[in-house]
Formats: sequence, C-alpha cells, structure tokens
Amino acid sequence: MRHRRVVHDNIATPGAPVWRARYATPLTPRAVRLELVRQAMEVSEAERPSWIEARLTPLDRALTDEEANALEQFVNCEQWLAGNPRGSDYAGDRVQSSRVDMQHLPDEWREEIRQHVECKTSLHSRDLQVLTTFVQQMTSDDAPSDAEAAISLGLQGSDRRAAWVECVAWVARRLV
Repeated sequence: MRHRRVVHDNIATPGAPVWRARYATPLTPRAVRLELVRQAMEVSEAERPSWIEARLTPLDRALTDEEANALEQFVNCEQWLAGNPRGSDYAGDRVQSSRVDMQHLPDEWREEIRQHVECKTSLHSRDLQVLTTFVQQMTSDDAPSDAEAAISLGLQGSDRRAAWVECVAWVARRLV
C-alpha cells in the first residue's frame, strides 16, 4: 500500500513561522496556494522563480486561478455526491464530519451540484476518465501516481508526469 507524502507549509510570516502538515496532493489547496503566492512577493525578484518552483506543484504552475478553482470545486462536488461531505476549509485543512452529526445539504451546495451534474453530462468520456483519476489522486491514499495515470490513459511522450499535468490542465480549461 502506498503512503501519501506529507508537506509542511509555513502559513505565517517568514519571521515567525507556523508550520502546518498536509498531505501532498497534485493541486495545492486554494488557501495554501494563495498564501504561498503572497509570500513569494516578499522574496527578491531574482529568487522568486526558484522559490515558487520549490513550493508549488507542476499542476499549480500550469493552471490559472480560475482553472485551479474549477478543479477544486469539481473534487468537492464529487465528494458531496459520493455522500462524503468533505472539503477544504479556509486554512486548507481537510475536514470531515461523522455520519451521526451529518445534516442535509445546504441550499447553496444544491445549485453548485446541479451545475456540476450538467457539466459532467457535457464532458467527453476521456475527460471524465481524467477527472475521475484526478479526484482519486486528491482524495485517496492508494491513488495512481502521475506517471501511472498517464500510462493508464495512453498518454504519449517521454515524460509521463508532464504529459499527465498537461492533460489535467487541458481538461481544467474545458471546465472553466
């Protein structure tokens, strides 16, 4: 069984670090991504590209904010539809409620789920395969790696990880 890599992020100021551990996912949670971009502005112009490359994933760097938000929303809606009301809170931490205190879906979620279902029906089967694998990578401990996902979808190229990132980015553009 594969274990997920843990990433430690500094969520405070550089002078007073507050380290937070999170599971490494292909797409950094939105709140963490925004904080890292904000911290990058405090680094000198010459060091900024290497600083960002060391902290953001290849998928983070390949997507615009709208595309990243659309992918993150797709993952959340899939979790809601699966009966697992799990998502990222504002600190970027994963939260999950037990079935005992689970309530009905809030009304604001229903509109998002309706739009999600309409979006899924308009996508091609290959796009759905890519998104299903991506949802597994974001939520499951034993999800395929980027290279394994690229091989299972028959993506061409010598760098399978880069091919997978490019494929997910292309599907994300279609979601927006």
